[in-house]
Amino acid sequence: MLWLWFICLLTAHAGPLRVAVLDFDNGADSAELDALGKGLQSMVTTDLAQVTSITIVERARLRDLIAEQKLGADGLLDPSTAAELGKLAGATHVVLGSFTVVGSTMRLDARLTTVASGEVEHAMHAEGERDAFFELEKKLVTDLLAGLDITLSAKERATVGRFHTLEWDNLVLYSRSIEAYDTDRRDEAVALLEDLAKKDEDFKLARTTLAGLAKLIDSVSEKRAVAEVLAAERRFAARGEEVALEARIFGRLMAIGTDTSASFEDRATALYAASTGFNNKIGGPNFYHLRTRGDTFALDRATEGAYQLYWALLTERGMLPHLRVPLLELGRRDGQRHAAQAVRVRASAVAGTGRVRKADQTVGLGP
Repeated sequence: MLWLWFICLLTAHAGPLRVAVLDFDNGADSAELDALGKGLQSMVTTDLAQVTSITIVERARLRDLIAEQKLGADGLLDPSTAAELGKLAGATHVVLGSFTVVGSTMRLDARLTTVASGEVEHAMHAEGERDAFFELEKKLVTDLLAGLDITLSAKERATVGRFHTLEWDNLVLYSRSIEAYDTDRRDEAVALLEDLAKKDEDFKLARTTLAGLAKLIDSVSEKRAVAEVLAAERRFAARGEEVALEARIFGRLMAIGTDTSASFEDRATALYAASTGFNNKIGGPNFYHLRTRGDTFALDRATEGAYQLYWALLTERGMLPHLRVPLLELGRRDGQRHAAQAVRVRASAVAGTGRVRKADQTVGLGP
């Protein structure tokens, strides 16, 4: 078996390099600067990503794997556990890092672990003044690249060597913004990054992270809204034939509204109908059985989810720039043109024929 281990070492760099960089651990006794490990991880990852021969494992993917596998339950990962994580993430190498700040001095340490062998291939460190953290981070990255036997091109040297920020306080704020996002304090994360982008216009990484978080938050919010709608529909379906019929209408409306291959007009109309047709709080007609026999709380959440999707769709088209108000406040200007088609879309939302009592009138559901 010795020969097999030897071949693994010889061929460690033979294929494409896929590197996972974990959050840096705080080596000091005080937890005040714990968040710094997230900011340093982001900077090192960003620098390595500038090298064309390296593919970076996304940070979100690493977080999900650590949570799923319950790795590093004490908050720390040793080389063998890191190698296990690397295999799950499809990485060839894992970077384990730590930092220690004592007074005005700072030390960065990193270990480059080869996933195939589970061994630490290289260890490196950088030490100096705390306020020169940007130089220490670049030295660590340079040593990591040397450990990976990579020679940079002139362009790569220029991009990798560019400092992210020269201000210690900005590094701390940036790190805390990532920590806020990781702990589901998303509004705080965005606010910190927005302030930081204004404060340090040269901090490109802060602006890039802000844009990425905003996009991710929108995606997560939309998925949650759809999930709540689907969950509500399943609950409704168990409450009798009439409730199930109305629930199917709602489900078909949501299917149209979330179908990216459908036209914008059909999607917007379906989402508007789902928002107003099932929620009398915003002036829409009250579907009788769902409102009187269904789960009212779930119904309210479902229609709120439909409203969020409707708003997001119109905003994407630039129709509602910077507008964050309840649907009722949109008034006739933006909502009424879709309301005019709401009954037609409700009518085509279910197969076959049927009738549903709605407020003080009856609407046919035939084709």
